[in-house]
Amino acid sequence: MKRSNGIQRVTMQDIARQTGYSVNTVSHALRNKDDIARETRERIQRVAREMGYMGNQIASSLRSGRTRTLAVILGNMSNPFYGIMADTIQDAAAARDYSLLFMCSRDRPDFEEQMVEAAVARRVDGILLFPTNESLRTIEHLNALGIPFVLMSRALGDGIADSITSDEVQGAYLAVNHLIQSGRRNLAFLSHLPIVYSYEKKVL
Repeated sequence: MKRSNGIQRVTMQDIARQTGYSVNTVSHALRNKDDIARETRERIQRVAREMGYMGNQIASSLRSGRTRTLAVILGNMSNPFYGIMADTIQDAAAARDYSLLFMCSRDRPDFEEQMVEAAVARRVDGILLFPTNESLRTIEHLNALGIPFVLMSRALGDGIADSITSDEVQGAYLAVNHLIQSGRRNLAFLSHLPIVYSYEKKVL
């Protein structure tokens, strides 16, 4: 076992000595490769868990060229919507063995650009971006870099980028219809935002 700052780190060599298999066999088993018998894989993986083995994500990333990490650039975290979205994204990522890097632009274009640069520097595999209304330069930059990204919640116009949005027209209809059916007649819409993203399509 190697020591780092007084902490013992279990290595594949330690697991190999414990199980009696070669380091190569241990490596394949820990990566769940099917060229190792299932019983062997399960035994090695069980021993690894019992010994407290933690894989070297950096080394794995260097071999594969992927970090299995996605950046999620949220808007204003005072809005509960983003908390709900963060939970949902976390569940989906965990089910696919991805880690997430959460950042907050506060709906400011200058912060958004800084967050994108930070995500690129950390070599994320992709970005889920909740864009501001002035994200054209950010989108052009991401396209130039060739980093996969998806706009979340806001489309910002046809053909600008791949995006995931809710059916807000149907949602508004259901909400208004519910109020009318409940006997309400004087309805109003209040928003603290300078624009309504589901309606505004122009990217500045």
